Formats: sequence, C-alpha cells, structure tokens
Amino acid sequence: MKNISKIFGFILGSLIFVTPALAATTVSLLPQNVDVKVGQSFSVAVSVNPAGVKNYTIKLEMKYPADILEVESFTIAKGWTPWQQPGYYLIDNTNGILIQSAGYPGGLTSTASFGTVVFKAKKSGEAKIQVTGNSMALDATNQNLIGGLPVETSVAVAQVVTSVPATTETTVTPAKPAVEEVVSAPEQPLPEVLSASTNAPIDQTATVVAAGWSGLLSWWLWIILLILLVLGLYIYRRNRQ
Repeated sequence: MKNISKIFGFILGSLIFVTPALAATTVSLLPQNVDVKVGQSFSVAVSVNPAGVKNYTIKLEMKYPADILEVESFTIAKGWTPWQQPGYYLIDNTNGILIQSAGYPGGLTSTASFGTVVFKAKKSGEAKIQVTGNSMALDATNQNLIGGLPVETSVAVAQVVTSVPATTETTVTPAKPAVEEVVSAPEQPLPEVLSASTNAPIDQTATVVAAGWSGLLSWWLWIILLILLVLGLYIYRRNRQ
C-alpha cells in the first residue's frame, strides 16, 4: 500500500513538473492564403500565444523562395524591444531567410502581435512562407517553450496580363498625282501710251525749234528798232544844226 502511494505521488509530482512544458507557445501567420500578381506587395502579420506562461524573448525565423518573393520590410509591434545582434536579426533576400528577435519587458502571458512582414512578388508561381523550427520562445530560465512548428502561409503569384488592342485592317488607296493646271494669262492690248510715247521726242524737238526761231526774231526786231532810233536822233540833230 505504501509502495502504491509512493508511485502515485511520483506520478503526480511528475505531472505538475511537466505541466509548464505542455503549455507551449504557438506562432500564427495571417493571412494563411494570399493571391497576388507580379510586382505587387502584401503583408503577413505574425502573432504569438504564450498560453499563460511568461515569454520574455521571441526569436522568429522565416523562410521563403527568394526567386519568387522578397522581403521589403519588417515592422516590430509595440511593446517589444528588438534585438539586432548577429544571429538574431537578418533579412537575406538572396537565400530567402528572415530572422527577427525581440524581448518583452516583464514577460508576455497572452496572445499579442509580434510584427508585420511586407513581401513583394517577383515572378509568377506558388510559394510558401514558413516559420521554421529554428524559432524560439524563451521563458525566465531561457527554456524554449515554442511548439506547433512549422506554420506557413501559401502564396499564389499570377502573371500580369496586359491587354493588346485589336488591330483593324485598313485599306490604303494610293493618292492620285496632282495635275498642275497651267493658266495662260489673257492677251492684253498694248496701251496706247506706247504709240504716243514713241512720237513724243519728235513733237518735243519741233517745239524746241519753233521756240528758238521765235526768240531770234524777237532779238532782231529789238536791234532794228534800236538802229532806227539812233538814226532818227542823228538826223534830228543834223537838221537842227
């Protein structure tokens, strides 16, 4: 009877000791399914549930196909103190690895947001974003309490389809060569001024000649009158003498 009591007490004590370990911390990703197109970005929210046991440090490791997706940013949630020491912080878009670590002052006992990851789709295909077994949730004694891994989000990336406008067949009629129309100027009669102008030099010459003769006659007339006047005076004086 005493042996049975000892065995029962041992089993009960073992169950009490194991109970905290059974309360594993779980990680959740939302959304669990994503449909995007090439070139688009999308967000994945990460939350942790300590199941009533104080968690002081979370180390999150995520893997993704680097040929299809790339990480643009990770934003830590309020209340967490990020760690950026080597091995606890990494964004590697070449190998498709994201590591983010942070502490929660005073310990976390209820479900809380850990952070948000922004991914960009690089090419079409199927991809999985996975929280790996390398992740940790540490209690006050640095015991890893995390469980239920891996968890993942499935991503379907579609190719962007560009619509090509339908081509309409058009008939091109050759243009007729332009015919130059030669317009002949109407024959106009020569102005009568020409005939008048041809005779103008003759008329002007006759006028000049007539004017010259009239000038000479007037000069000879004055000379004759002057001679007669002188002769008259001479004759008058002789008669008086």
